[in-house]
Amino acid sequence: MENGDRMVLNVLPDATARAVYRMDTKEVIGIYSFNYKLGVAMLLVVQMFRMAWTPFSLTQAKQLGAPQLFSRVLTALMIVCSGVLLAVSLFLPVLVSIPAVYHFPRTPAYWLGLSIVPVILLGYVFSGVYAVVTAGLYVERRTGVLPWISGAGALVNLTMCAVGARYGMVAVAWATPASYALMAALGAWAANRVFPVPFEWFRLVHLGAVASAIFAADRWLLPSAVEPSSAAGVGAKLLLLLAFPALLLLTRFFRTGEFAVMRKLVPARA
Repeated sequence: MENGDRMVLNVLPDATARAVYRMDTKEVIGIYSFNYKLGVAMLLVVQMFRMAWTPFSLTQAKQLGAPQLFSRVLTALMIVCSGVLLAVSLFLPVLVSIPAVYHFPRTPAYWLGLSIVPVILLGYVFSGVYAVVTAGLYVERRTGVLPWISGAGALVNLTMCAVGARYGMVAVAWATPASYALMAALGAWAANRVFPVPFEWFRLVHLGAVASAIFAADRWLLPSAVEPSSAAGVGAKLLLLLAFPALLLLTRFFRTGEFAVMRKLVPARA
């Protein structure tokens, strides 16, 4: 799952690499791997969550209301992940425009793969979904299905990478979120059969729609109105990021009492 794309790119013929990417295979792999690692922000969020989630879910599973708790955990995780994805996607291009950052790699050509970063971030988001929805399989000790789910994800990953390699790095990168999304769907289906959890799928679609609208505005509307790396552009990006919680409020994403609980988590001014 983590290295299938690099495995496929490693066997990409130099003739195809030059035709599609206008560089040889080793250069393609170097650029792709460099930008793949920029998804570390989301990786850290998901990994830290998983370290706490596994023991927590096992200890809470037999408590009254555990399924509802698991559902709320997934929704909360997706709110955090959506915010991280938007923050990195909006401001990473601005950061790269700083001369010291731009020239940090051995060659600035490494930034040619910057467009894959949001896709890789999305892949880690789906891996977080997979971690939550499969908790029921661990609770009920029905983990025998997990290798089959992982195998299905790996097959989709390699297939999409092999096909996408002829269309560009972004097409290859989409194999990661696609395979993790399939694993999350299969994991949710399998776990629900032994440990039903009322996940808030409609709210998650609502959340994804708001985040997608902001991302689209940054990618297609903002560049036509103002230079993204200018002071006005940075200010506009900041407003877009602040629009994320504002739109969730305006579209009534939060239920009664949820926003009040979140406000209590913010430290009061001294």
